[in-house]
Amino acid sequence: MAQLPAPPRNRRQLAERNRERLQLIVIQHEGEIGWCWRQLLRPLLRKRIRKLVEKLVRRGNNDDGGLDARPGLWRHLAWEEGKPTGWKPGPPPRLWPATYHQKFAIVDGQKAIIGGLDLDERRWDDRRHRQRANQTWHDISALIEGSAAEDAARHFGRLWNRELPRYRQIVAEWTGPCGRERCSIR
Repeated sequence: MAQLPAPPRNRRQLAERNRERLQLIVIQHEGEIGWCWRQLLRPLLRKRIRKLVEKLVRRGNNDDGGLDARPGLWRHLAWEEGKPTGWKPGPPPRLWPATYHQKFAIVDGQKAIIGGLDLDERRWDDRRHRQRANQTWHDISALIEGSAAEDAARHFGRLWNRELPRYRQIVAEWTGPCGRERCSIR
């Protein structure tokens, strides 16, 4: 069996010809925490957000995308000459205590990879098991082809079409108060 290469850590590592073909959406669960709980949690969240923002501003963008990969933090940034300089108070963040746990990838509508674990590099392993035991998980994923993969692609399309308006609204809320051009971190 051929050894698989490690997965790319982010979109920038994909081959140029594949970047535009990648479609990804994070679907937030409808079960959002209400206003009262957000206000009760506000002091703790404010402290944690401040620490995180200050840490990310100090280290800049690195392999994990830094602030660029975290648009939910943009409205908690102080800006000077188009660059983030530190933390500023912002509204309490929206919180979702539950998640959708569907994990699947569709490849050209012909193949689907369906599994129970998060698809990330921390849980990536190969047949030589070079990761420490506490860094890997055991689970089953399946490569599906044919009509079952087409069903999975249709399911993905329904999810995408249903969730895209809400996803755009949430991202606009995260990034809107700072102004997209003014806050662009690229």
